[in-house]
Amino acid sequence: MKGIVFLVSSVFLMSSVSAGMTALTHTSRANCINNESVSWQYNVPKTMFVSSKHKFNINGSLHTISSGGYVTNWRVAGIHWSEGGPVAPIPPVWTVYGTHLIKVGTRITQISSYATNCSVFDGWW
Repeated sequence: MKGIVFLVSSVFLMSSVSAGMTALTHTSRANCINNESVSWQYNVPKTMFVSSKHKFNINGSLHTISSGGYVTNWRVAGIHWSEGGPVAPIPPVWTVYGTHLIKVGTRITQISSYATNCSVFDGWW
């Protein structure tokens, strides 16, 4: 029985730990030391733009951090370093809304992401 639990746990961990290693992924994190939105696929450069809107839930104030324009790289992000404060406060102090634009030739695809927590596995591993 312990072997089966270990095997199932290992398969789950391996599948969740490889998100950006095998495909383009887009995610946001909030209340996690940094507040951020990131698009990435390891070692596969793409032309992308990321905008990350941060809402301070205590007073409703908003501000936006972005990648500064389209960037061709394997990882593009809008990060506000050290803004997230303590990890996973209850209730969440910050909400993060991400806008991810991927440009291929003249075609632009938009993906949205949203976070109120510090999920390390949601799109990161």
